[in-house]
Amino acid sequence: MSSPGKPPQVFEVPDRNPGQLEGLNILVLGLGVHGGGAELIHYLHSKGARLTISDSGNKDDLYESLQAIKHCSESIYIGPHEEKQLEGIDWVVVNPAIPPHAPFLKKVFSSGVRVVSELGLFLAWCPREYLAAVSGTNGKSTVCELTRSMLIASKIPAVAGGNLGGSLLSMLDDADRQLRWIVEISSFQLDRLGPLCPRPSTVAITNFSEDHLDWHGSQDAYLRAKFELLKNPDPSRGCAILPDTGQFGIDSISELEDFEILRSTGDATDPNELIIPQQNDTELSIPYRPSQSLQGSTGRKNAHMAATLARHLGASREGISAAIQSFSGLPHRFEHIATIKDVTYIDDSKATTPDSAQAALSNLSGKTYWLCGGKSKGLSLRKLTETVSDKNIEILGFGSSNHELEEAFSGVDSGNCFRGFEDLAAAFKIASSEAAPGDTVLLSPGYPSFDQYLSFEARGKHFRTLVSTLETYPNEA
Repeated sequence: MSSPGKPPQVFEVPDRNPGQLEGLNILVLGLGVHGGGAELIHYLHSKGARLTISDSGNKDDLYESLQAIKHCSESIYIGPHEEKQLEGIDWVVVNPAIPPHAPFLKKVFSSGVRVVSELGLFLAWCPREYLAAVSGTNGKSTVCELTRSMLIASKIPAVAGGNLGGSLLSMLDDADRQLRWIVEISSFQLDRLGPLCPRPSTVAITNFSEDHLDWHGSQDAYLRAKFELLKNPDPSRGCAILPDTGQFGIDSISELEDFEILRSTGDATDPNELIIPQQNDTELSIPYRPSQSLQGSTGRKNAHMAATLARHLGASREGISAAIQSFSGLPHRFEHIATIKDVTYIDDSKATTPDSAQAALSNLSGKTYWLCGGKSKGLSLRKLTETVSDKNIEILGFGSSNHELEEAFSGVDSGNCFRGFEDLAAAFKIASSEAAPGDTVLLSPGYPSFDQYLSFEARGKHFRTLVSTLETYPNEA
């Protein structure tokens, strides 16, 4: 049991190691649909814990996750959380998708049980020597996976996980001592580390822009969550890899005092090389021959940060260069789906903020049919409107944000300006029928998917299905 009188919503560290979970009564609050909850449950079950599962979703959406855990738990509750679920419980593991203002969380924190997170368990139990964390508003997943690829190409064992999906806990028991852990951490997860949770001594922050105001309440609170990653480093090895512009381009951040800082930038005098900063004020030149997925200014910035992190973790010059050339990218991140009748189709469903959509549009030249929209988070569209005004873009909105998009783009002189549609299928039908040879049809919503889809992955898969229905697919031009 946790100590009485603790402040509300302070997450704690585990009070035992994985070998001491036998018979521990754990409530897992939030199963989810992305696999991490199921993998967490399998791990805790394998250690002998007695598990209760509670998720406020519906059985149809959770079907695959429920099938994966049906032999691992004592009780499963689907529907509203109830106070009786806390009876006899020692720990509650809270899914990061549960918002801090959820009413049931107040009951959890006032119940006296030990409240932890899956990430907090991993950080408390994992080896520390080769542990690195990556956060930021955009580009986290790409940097994590590209860093892993650079290390693997350098013949160094590495794994990427965390907010990427799944759980890294299952790898703890048999991990190679030389294994590099690259952990993506979201602002939701950072907000719940708690003051006593160990932080990785190597951190990389890709960038910072307005996001998740519905969760954090303000941009300052969102930024403070990112600062959580910069607390409590191992003073003998603290290294922060930060962009050289924006909020984290400022050196006068008190949290950075215990870190050696390496600055990452996508700028270069020579487009065919990357100049990578190293410790002790040295630099390394790496040939830059990027794969298709790393083209453009965003790709270069992601490659530079990944190379800086990979080099710090031991990657070779040759391994970094090889990974840059061969990296195939991640699904739904500016992913080239097909070129049909000389029209290019790109899936950038992961673009859930205006800034990420702006980056996608900035990478394109020529006429673009831009499919955008989703559930509004109240973020500013000003930079997007400026980008659109300078390009030949047909704006095709879909979903619940149509009114907001129409208001923002009504005065923008770009093609036929804004047209709104009920859903993605209707917008896609017009885009694919009007697009001429040389044009691009881009899904880069700029909004979360939750008005019409369970996830950005589901939205991206729907786009791929729509592309596959075109008569000549997959005949590449």
